[in-house]
Parts: sequence; C-alpha cells; structure tokens
Amino acid sequence: MLQRLVRLASAVFGVLAFASPSAAEDRGFRLTVDQALQETGLLDYVLPRFSLKTGIRVTTLAHPATALTTPDVMEDMGAMIADALSIPEMSPAARAWPAFRVLDDDSGSAAVYWIVLSDRSGNDTAEVFADWLLSDIGQNTIAAFKADGKSLFASVEAETAAQPIEFPEGDTAAGEKLALSHCGRCHVVNHKNRMGGIGSTPSFAALRSIPDWQDRFLTFWSLNPHPSFTQVEGLTEPFDPNRPPHIFPVRITQDDMDAILAFTATIEPKNLGAGVELR
Repeated sequence: MLQRLVRLASAVFGVLAFASPSAAEDRGFRLTVDQALQETGLLDYVLPRFSLKTGIRVTTLAHPATALTTPDVMEDMGAMIADALSIPEMSPAARAWPAFRVLDDDSGSAAVYWIVLSDRSGNDTAEVFADWLLSDIGQNTIAAFKADGKSLFASVEAETAAQPIEFPEGDTAAGEKLALSHCGRCHVVNHKNRMGGIGSTPSFAALRSIPDWQDRFLTFWSLNPHPSFTQVEGLTEPFDPNRPPHIFPVRITQDDMDAILAFTATIEPKNLGAGVELR
C-alpha cells in the first residue's frame, strides 16, 4: 500500500512539474559583456545567484570593449554590461543605469560599469535582471565578490558620495574651439557638430553623465585609442618613427586640456534613462 502511494505521489508531482509554466517556458536572455569584465570572475559569481532567485537563465556573450558597439553584437544583445565609454549612442528607447564601479589599488574610484537594456528586446527577463542588479541585494552581491581575497567592485553610490569635483580654471570659449577642432573628428561635442563624429563614440553630453568624467578627460591621452595619435606637451613621448599615427595627430598642451575641461563642465549631462523602478 505504501509503495502504491509513493508511486502515485511521484506520478502527480511529475505531471505538475511538466505542466508548470516556469518549467515549460524557456525564461532567459542574452547578456553582452566586456571581455575584461568577464575575466574577473564577477559574473560567474553573480549570475548563478540571480538565476537561483528568479529561475531566469542568462547566456553571457563576451566581446572586447572595442567590439561592443558593432551592429552584429548590438543586434544579438538583450542587455549589456559595459564601461561607460564603451556604451554607444543609443536610440531614446534604450535605457541605461550606472551599476557598479571598479576599485583601484588604493580603493579609490575607477571605471564605472553600466547596465544597458536593448531597445530591440521584447524579453522582460532582462529588465528583471536590471531590477535585481540595482537593488540592495544585487549591489551587496557585487560588493561581496572577491578575487584572491581582494574586493574588486563597489556600488556607484559610494563614489557619488565623494568630495565634489573642483573644476580647473580655463578659457571655456577656447576650450569649445579646441574640442570642436580636435575631439569633434570622432565625438559630437555640441550642437555645432551634431551631425558629425563617429556613431560608435559617445558624445560629450554622454561623457558628462559619467561620475568620474573629469578624471577621464584629464587622462584621455592614455586611454585607447588615443595614445596612437595623441601627444600632450610634457606628458607623452614622441611617436615612434617606425609607427606613425594612422590619422592626423592631435597635439595639445596641458593648458589646452584645462580649457577643454572647463568648457565640458558647462555641458548639461545627457539623460541616459530614468532609474529602474524596483518591483
């Protein structure tokens, strides 16, 4: 009699499991990420915890930062986690939020990673992931991750609570001219070259929305792809005669950089989307 009850119970549970909507429905999405971020191991730590909580399967697609804005990669994404400078100019329907920052060796601020929801995805599971990632649970999970006993990431809120930025003095009018002349070849600087630039590069307004934008502007010459064609007087070494710049070089002074920074401070940061409403 007991064996018959056990067999009956097993059959009932088997039918219920088969009929369960969550089991029958393939709930998941593709998450495009920066290859460098993937190699830290953070996602291997975070994603299983998210899936365990929600039952949503996440397939990661890792690409080099320089490839994140290519059409094929963008077409295949449901969501993206990328450094702010890798985020392309998106249509108004796309949404993005700062998700976490990288801790440097001195536990200061470094790159900020954003969660981006595709404007072409009809799969709401990606939005559930964004909700979770930006919630207290998601943020605590990110902060709890360690590699070789060292914390690598922290919430963006910890950074925004830092001391206010002190802008250097500079000629904003001269800075606008310099920015349009040098930076406008790749970036949309303001309305004066709104039809210019390269589509895969962020505008100055988008760059202004990054919490550590000032540091990035001051060190832009060291961030790819700038070193291959940029020289700053007193900061950079001369170009290798055997490896000349592939485009007309940018040659500026530190005073020029201060002027560009002063001008950029007058630009209103671009609104990359409203915050996620937690469910």
